[in-house]
Amino acid sequence: MQKALLALAPGPPITDATLSGTARRIAGSDDESGTVVIKALAGTGTRLDLSLPSGTRTEIRNVSGGPAGSWSDPDGVAHTMAYTTTFSSTRAGHPL
Repeated sequence: MQKALLALAPGPPITDATLSGTARRIAGSDDESGTVVIKALAGTGTRLDLSLPSGTRTEIRNVSGGPAGSWSDPDGVAHTMAYTTTFSSTRAGHPL
């Protein structure tokens, strides 16, 4: 895989990535669309920010020092994620 990445992006290895696009959130009767920004930091974790008509929703996952994470609704209050929800494979290019 490293050889394939080097062929696509010669030079220093890619360590962090930022992706942006559109997103749709459906939860029960709530159905809304907006923008999403995902930041993946090599070996440390990810951050997802959804900007929706109802407000911003954020998920933060930290994999350095053991998996941990939090999420917040538009109220801005941080809530701890369940331990099993925090597992992600940032090393495989799968940010969440």
